[in-house]
Amino acid sequence: EIGGLRAKNAGLSQENSLLQAENAKLKKLEAENKSLRDQLGTPNKKVKMKLTASVIGNGGFGTKKVLLIDKGSNDKVKENDLVVVQDILIGKIINVTPKISSVQLLSDSDSSIPVVTASGAEGILEGKFGSEISITNVLQSEELKEKEIVFTSGKDDLPRNLIVGEIGKVNKIEKEFFQSATVSQLVNPENLSLVYLVSN
Repeated sequence: EIGGLRAKNAGLSQENSLLQAENAKLKKLEAENKSLRDQLGTPNKKVKMKLTASVIGNGGFGTKKVLLIDKGSNDKVKENDLVVVQDILIGKIINVTPKISSVQLLSDSDSSIPVVTASGAEGILEGKFGSEISITNVLQSEELKEKEIVFTSGKDDLPRNLIVGEIGKVNKIEKEFFQSATVSQLVNPENLSLVYLVSN
């Protein structure tokens, strides 16, 4: 009888573990579905959602630190496709294999994007050291305000009004022609599990 009870308990324990795993999977799917619904309701009409992708980790592409996603050329992913979460720009595709693609983040040292602040100050968003971003080349006559949102300006191949972050510390030296400021991203790319690819 004791052996029978042990076997029954082991069976119940396994069944409970399977139910917990199924419940966790359902919760994850529910969260992804909500995220997808939010994405479809994004107000930026200048971008067309192509597909969703799961973030599968970080990696290296040459000397770059990149985000890896589980979609590739088999899913019609192309280089320079944009990666977003709602209206927030995460980066762009720089390398594609059949099943996995690499995303260049805004913090990449080779990333340079024309941007504009909510109040109209124009500059260039540049990545530094693969870990931070800043807005540079802003005329001294313009006003940079902390916590002000920064958008893509549309002066390059990117759509206008994608959010890149908010202004942090302003570096204004009167004798210099330009001023700059750090920019904080609204989401940490390394914490994302689901992203969206869009075409212009």
